Amino acid sequence: MRHKSLSRLILRILFICVVALAIPVAGLLLISAGPFEEVRRNAAEHFLSAALDVPVEVKGPVEIGFALEPKVTVQDIVAVESRLPTDMTDFSIKAIDVEVPLLPMLMGHVDLSGLNVDTLKVAIDIPPGRNTEL
Repeated sequence: MRHKSLSRLILRILFICVVALAIPVAGLLLISAGPFEEVRRNAAEHFLSAALDVPVEVKGPVEIGFALEPKVTVQDIVAVESRLPTDMTDFSIKAIDVEVPLLPMLMGHVDLSGLNVDTLKVAIDIPPGRNTEL
């Protein structure tokens, strides 16, 4: 009798663990689906604007690749020209790839394990006569 209750307890714990992991993974799969492109783009604009301290727009796709370390790719990022600092005339990024470990993310922590920036362009207007030597 005791053996049967122990095996039931183990099965219940395994079931709870599977459900606890399946719900966030299912949410990520749902968000990565095609109809949610605008949601992903808005989230990427929000996070990148906060991280770069420059308001940006994402003109290209935002893709989520799944593995033990999911990879988020954001393409064609440009600064909102009307909100650039006065000495900056242009800011754009062709693509950013970010790798985020899955287990810490399921616990509520977002830790980057990889970051790749492709073709960063920053144009700064330096007034004539300003000393640019270090």
